[in-house]
Amino acid sequence: VLTTWRLYFLAPKTPAKVESTFNFLEIRALNSHPEHQVIIDTDKSSYSLRFESREHLNHVVSHINFALSRIFNNSIFAPSICHSDSDLSEGSRKYSPSSETSVETQRACGGFSETYAALCDYNGISCKEEVQWDVDTIYHSQDNREFNLLDFSHLESRDLAVIVASMAYNTWFTKLYCKDLRIGSEVTEQVLHTVSKSSSLEEITLENVGLKSDFPQKMSAALSENPASVIHSLNLAHNSLDNQGVSNLIQQVCRLSKGLRLLNLSKTSLTSKGVVSLSQALCSSDEYSNSLLHLDLSKNPGVLSGEDASNLYLFLSQPNCLVHLDLSGTDCSVDSSSAQINCFHPVSHAAIWGSSEGVLR
Repeated sequence: VLTTWRLYFLAPKTPAKVESTFNFLEIRALNSHPEHQVIIDTDKSSYSLRFESREHLNHVVSHINFALSRIFNNSIFAPSICHSDSDLSEGSRKYSPSSETSVETQRACGGFSETYAALCDYNGISCKEEVQWDVDTIYHSQDNREFNLLDFSHLESRDLAVIVASMAYNTWFTKLYCKDLRIGSEVTEQVLHTVSKSSSLEEITLENVGLKSDFPQKMSAALSENPASVIHSLNLAHNSLDNQGVSNLIQQVCRLSKGLRLLNLSKTSLTSKGVVSLSQALCSSDEYSNSLLHLDLSKNPGVLSGEDASNLYLFLSQPNCLVHLDLSGTDCSVDSSSAQINCFHPVSHAAIWGSSEGVLR
């Protein structure tokens, strides 16, 4: 029996009893063979099915591929599971996850609710109608592309994890926001998964959410797996982070095609080594002078007190497009910073010394 996201095998007796079932996301390979046979390999088992006709076989393959196309939204990372030793009809192929015509374009928020429902079924948790209603009604009517986890802060960590996972292949949302809400490892793992798959996510704000120190290193690895990433703004403020991971993450973000527009590492235990990596990355190409609008390194004591900050001052002395700069609480040299701030384009906000006297508006 086929349902929206699942296939059930029933025993041929009365009353009917489910012998086995799997969600389509569990499928790793679907191989069609002569004589109307198909072999489906899943995470846990393998199933050999023989149909009465080619039409019945085509119907099942079409249904599965169409369901997957709605989940993956034609992402380049969507799995290609359908293989054939014999010719399948055009109808069974046209709904493959990579087909440009597989999903109608007008779905609320890029079909987020369908992906969410499929992932809830896959993970064995209840699908929260309030999540679907908020997205399909409020987010969609307001043309809101920023997914705010605070809107669902009352839900359990596992529910939030599935919500974040639903963004991995979504093409509607371009921003993920969470501030002052502790998120568990389940959620952060799905953030990393989304970073490694999304070709639409541009801005990430995870401020004061209790990230573990190794998060930057893991995020750097996730970005390296995603050549299609368009992330250009990153706010990890008020999380205690490992400096080597931060250094690697900075270098990885600076390699992205969109360039770096916003970087907030306020109060992240950043050290001079991290500043050196950042400065080297910023000075490596003129593109960053034309892209970086917001830089916040504040509340990292001593990070700009030595000679390691010289490359950062060099970057600031060049023509650039910064409109927000905050170096307060970094023990930066007043003489050096003052000399540099006179050289770059007028900024709308600059905090240098960490007091009200050091704020220029």
